[in-house]
Amino acid sequence: MEEKGYWLCENGHEEPIGTAFAGIELELSRDCSTCHKPMKMIRRDSMTGQERYESDKERKEAERVSAEKRAMAAQEAKNATTGEQTATTLRNMATNSRAFADKIRSI
Repeated sequence: MEEKGYWLCENGHEEPIGTAFAGIELELSRDCSTCHKPMKMIRRDSMTGQERYESDKERKEAERVSAEKRAMAAQEAKNATTGEQTATTLRNMATNSRAFADKIRSI
């Protein structure tokens, strides 16, 4: 997104690039459609070295967090599957116990 560029307002709302011609943004300024505050163009090639460093740092942090969340989701799915298997086993045991109790009563 930073390579292509996007608009960012003071409140953190993001909007995609509007009409562009040959990679050049035709709009010089824009107001946020949500809060109507002025927006500024964010594009990687116009960032300073410090801004690029911070952007890369935020991206790496976001990738780390998303990897952790994927791992947690996989663990939760595994736990859910194990819980379903346990419930099925207990249900089958209850059915067998009822069938056994019915046989004893009929004797």
